[in-house]
Amino acid sequence: MKRLAAVAALVLAACGVPNRKLPPLERTVRAVPPSFPQSTVVDRKVSGVTMRIYNTGHVRTKGAAVSSLKSWSSKVSLDEPFFAIRHPDQGVVLFDLGLTPESVKPLNAGLVTGLLAKFIALPAGDAATQLKKDGLDPAEVRWIIVSHLHLDHTGDLAAFPKATVIVSRREWEDARRETRPSEDSKFLDAKVWEPRLRLRLIDLDGEAPYGAFDHGLDLFADGSLYLVSLPGHTPGSMGLWANLDGGPVLLAGDAAWVVDNYMDLALPIGRAMADPRAYRRSLETIRAMQAAMPRLVVFPGHDLTPRKLSDRDDLPLITPGK
Repeated sequence: MKRLAAVAALVLAACGVPNRKLPPLERTVRAVPPSFPQSTVVDRKVSGVTMRIYNTGHVRTKGAAVSSLKSWSSKVSLDEPFFAIRHPDQGVVLFDLGLTPESVKPLNAGLVTGLLAKFIALPAGDAATQLKKDGLDPAEVRWIIVSHLHLDHTGDLAAFPKATVIVSRREWEDARRETRPSEDSKFLDAKVWEPRLRLRLIDLDGEAPYGAFDHGLDLFADGSLYLVSLPGHTPGSMGLWANLDGGPVLLAGDAAWVVDNYMDLALPIGRAMADPRAYRRSLETIRAMQAAMPRLVVFPGHDLTPRKLSDRDDLPLITPGK
C-alpha cells in the first residue's frame, strides 16, 4: 500500500499538481546586526583559511522537483559537490563528501528516489580519489562536517580513518531512532556507522545566534568557521559559514538545493522537506544573510553556479584528472 501511495504521489506531481505554496512563518527571522559584517573580520583570529571545490557527480531530475519556479517538463542536471577548507592550525576540513559508485546504487534503487532522480557518480570522482590527485593524502584530513545524513552527502567516510566526523546530535539521534523503509534507502545507517567513526555530535540549540542564524557555533574558537543551524530538509540539517581570506562563504547543504530556493523562496517538492515551515525559515535566514553581506557566496547543496556568478577568484573548482 505504501509503495502504491508513493507512486501515486509522483504521478500526480508529474501531471501538473499546482506548485507549492509558501508555508507561513511562525516567527520573524532574526535581524542581522549592522555591525555583523565588521565582526566577521574583527573576530577572525587566523589568516590562511582557504577553500577548494570538487564535484563528485550529478543528479538528473525534474526541474519542479527542486524549485517551484521550474516546470515538471523541464529537466535539470545538478551538482554533487564537496568542499575542502585548509585551516592554518586545524589542517584540512571537509564539508560533505558527495557521491561514490557504492552510494549511487541504493539511491537509484529506491522506490521514490529511483523514479524521481538519476544519480551519476563521476569515474574516480569520489572525495578520497580526487584529493589524492590534487596532492592531498586523505590521512591528512582531520575534520569532516556532514550537513545531513543522506547518502549523496556522506560519501565514503571509511576513506578518512583519522578524521573526526561532525554531525548535529539531532540529526544523528533522529537517524538512529527512525525505521527507514527498505525500498527507499537514501539514508546513512547511523547504527552501523556509529562504532566505526570518530564521531563528534554537536548540539546547536543552546548556542548563541550568529547574524540571522538562530544558532551558530564557533568551531575552533577563532572566528574562522561557524556551524549554523539550517533545519527543514532534515531535522538536524546544518550549514557551515566560513570566513575565508577572500571573504565569507556559506555552505548550505540541502537547506537549499539550487539558487532559486533562497533567492526567490521557491520551494522544492514536499518530499524534500521534513518540515516545510522550518525549511522556509532557513531559506529566509539565508536570504537575509546574503542581503547583509553582498560579498557572501552561498553554495546550495547541488548548485555550483554561484561560483560563476561571483567576481571572487579564491574559490577554485578542481576538475578530476586535470
